[in-house]
Amino acid sequence: MSKVTNLRKAGNLNEAFKLAEVNLNNNPDDIWCKRDMAWVLYDLAKQKATVEYKELFLRCFDKLIELDMPENEEMFYQNAGFLLRGMASTMIRAEKQDNAFFDALFERLKLLKVKKNTPAFSSIITVMLRAKTWWGSYKTFAEWCGWDCFMDEDFNSIVGENGIKIMPLVERVAMTYCKLLLDNGLSTEIEQFLPILDDLAVKHKNYIYLPFYSAKLLWKIGKKDEYFDKMKVFARKKSGEFWVWDLLGDYYDDDSTRLKFYAKGLLCKSKAEMTVKLREKTAIILFRLGYLVEALSELKFVTKIRERNKWKLTSDLELTLKNIESQGITQPKNPTSLYERISFDVEKIVFGAKSPQKSKSKPVTNNEDSEEFKGKITITPGGFGFVRFCGKTIFVSQKLITDHKLADKTIVKGRFVKSIDKKKNKEGYKAVSIE
Repeated sequence: MSKVTNLRKAGNLNEAFKLAEVNLNNNPDDIWCKRDMAWVLYDLAKQKATVEYKELFLRCFDKLIELDMPENEEMFYQNAGFLLRGMASTMIRAEKQDNAFFDALFERLKLLKVKKNTPAFSSIITVMLRAKTWWGSYKTFAEWCGWDCFMDEDFNSIVGENGIKIMPLVERVAMTYCKLLLDNGLSTEIEQFLPILDDLAVKHKNYIYLPFYSAKLLWKIGKKDEYFDKMKVFARKKSGEFWVWDLLGDYYDDDSTRLKFYAKGLLCKSKAEMTVKLREKTAIILFRLGYLVEALSELKFVTKIRERNKWKLTSDLELTLKNIESQGITQPKNPTSLYERISFDVEKIVFGAKSPQKSKSKPVTNNEDSEEFKGKITITPGGFGFVRFCGKTIFVSQKLITDHKLADKTIVKGRFVKSIDKKKNKEGYKAVSIE
């Protein structure tokens, strides 16, 4: 070990720097003198890698870059990359949203010979991703990195220290870049990125949200038919999410078809606060199509949710509500049975004959052939129920009971169809709607 190294490891960085400077001035082409100086500067920068001394950190880092160490000094450049990552992480942990400083780190990264497809480079991508919401140059950073910079491990999910599964780095970066393009991307940028996004989606089937973002980008550049095709791929995997049907419904121009899709979305189990916007635009379509009592029900529900959360009422909501009440309509009607009736064929429209979800019992007839029933419901400990009506035992699903807040031993009214229970291989009866 050289005398500079011994001084450095002993913590005498100032003396080590002075000696390394003399040696380098006397032997500017000697790689060992350069290495000595490089590691001294590395330790000095590491010493200043704090919020308080961030400017001194940059000055030390600049001197380190000016040494222009050969590219084959990979161990040094990997350590320098990790040091830059550590400084960025320190700023983020201190909640210092300093755009100018992150721009400065980015400029130095461009000059630092950290190879792509290495642990240091991936660690830099990971930490910069944490600044995506406020760092104005993140999009430029992501484009500079490109899509050929990742290690094989970056394509796989990992398990964090708390045991929670973490999404693959590549998937997170791709989704973030999609969001930035949706916010302010140019059509040319989107056109260039879509093939990359589609290739990732094909090669990594577990990246389930990529078709969704691909669809949204297609919509942004006006390719509505391609948007619908992409959304269908995504909807197969997320058919139980209300917002999927919301987005599919947006594809159509006519109110009647839109209503089918919006109704399907509102039949999905979800928090009331999440569905406010969908319920509001559904109510406006209900009003235009003449379903006034159902529209009133949705508008009153939305009003209640907005007031409870101290959210402002929209002008469209207030105007539609005023128009309905001006016609003397004051008694709302729960729209669930209407939604069930008009949306029964939506999955067939989107997926064809094969539905993405398998049901336990197969209806022999559709809702148009259903019959009316009325009787006392018995709710089992398992959450489902039965109604005896004209000698028939009608099965009532847990979803219908939950959606309509049915109580045990109360009188309920609805419609039912014949069904075949595959497990018992026998014919039975199943409620399809509750009024």
